[in-house]
Amino acid sequence: MTKATATLREWLNSRLDWPLWAVSLSLFQALVVSVLEAVLMAKVLYFLQDAFSPVTSGSTPFVAVYFALFLIAIWFQLVSAVDAYVFRNSIQVIAVFVFNVFTVVYSFVQVFQINNLKTCINDYADIFSTPLSRTPAFAVALYPQVWALERDQSRLCTFTTLRRPSNSSSLEPVSATFRPEVIAANISTYKREFDTALGLAYTIIAIMVCCNVLCGYLSYKTFGVYGWSIYQIQGADISKREILRRYHIFLTLMKTNVYFALGVVGQMAMSIYFSTKVQIVEYDPKGQLHAGLAEQRMRLWIYGLLVAATSLFYFVVGYFGMRHANMLLMSVFLLMMVIYMAGLCFFVYLANTNVEEYRITRIWLTIFCELAVCVARHGIGLHVTGSNGSVHSHSLTL
Repeated sequence: MTKATATLREWLNSRLDWPLWAVSLSLFQALVVSVLEAVLMAKVLYFLQDAFSPVTSGSTPFVAVYFALFLIAIWFQLVSAVDAYVFRNSIQVIAVFVFNVFTVVYSFVQVFQINNLKTCINDYADIFSTPLSRTPAFAVALYPQVWALERDQSRLCTFTTLRRPSNSSSLEPVSATFRPEVIAANISTYKREFDTALGLAYTIIAIMVCCNVLCGYLSYKTFGVYGWSIYQIQGADISKREILRRYHIFLTLMKTNVYFALGVVGQMAMSIYFSTKVQIVEYDPKGQLHAGLAEQRMRLWIYGLLVAATSLFYFVVGYFGMRHANMLLMSVFLLMMVIYMAGLCFFVYLANTNVEEYRITRIWLTIFCELAVCVARHGIGLHVTGSNGSVHSHSLTL
């Protein structure tokens, strides 16, 4: 039996293209999960639109930003897997597997987010649990409970179904059509759509876990295949192999950081959009933005574009600086990395000081910024110079 097993293993190793199987699995995962995630996103957004309307849903549609980031992550891992296959990069094979582990973790977090939103929706409907409470005469007396639910800082029930007019202590519906009592009835009508979305989220978890287990095995086999390519490229020279290894680590970290940088900018941009929308609905029903609000929105957009441009620019500079062993470009890269990390730290400061405006994204924006800073901080630059036939390598770590 042992001999037969060894023979079968030898035959598989000689016949199967493990790197190609790894890419195929990444493609399968991307296609299947993308379809399910797109349907999930549509179910949640259509539910919020049908039950609450685009106006009274407030900033709750922001959850779609997290769904979109998950979709981008799935395709990002596919692109990384293909890139590792084309360039036979064993370091990136490890990075793809680790990144996949993070996406699996986030698939669990996604269920947590949907369940939190479901709890908010159920609590909203429970306020008007009886037919009598949904009549206009009795519903008005329950408006303070709705107001308290929407203003609860410990939860993300960020609907905007009520507003308090200036110089008034009374509450009034934001929409004459989608009054709170009508919304409560709509929740009961369209609740099945939301339950379907939650079922899809659990299905995605099952697929992600299965694919990640297979990915771990295929990554191990692929790493074994690519591990010998470094000898084919650089021979047995230890210093050259060390330079190539660090070069691959550097590029892998920089590619990964592109995703986190775009995730930070996307969250900031959509947070600004939804916070502006909520302020218009609550304090400016005619849709005329105050000058201060418009100025703040423009300033934060500029900061966001600055971070996006800086992240892409410092990646390009770092790549060519490493590729051509150019000390000037590597110095510019280190300077740009400092500016980039300063921008990320500023975003973390904004998200955690302006609680009302950024409470919808405070936690995940902070996590993305911290991961982006961590990856950027460990970016490795190699300065390679030839002197008297020798090769010197210097690790530049911020």
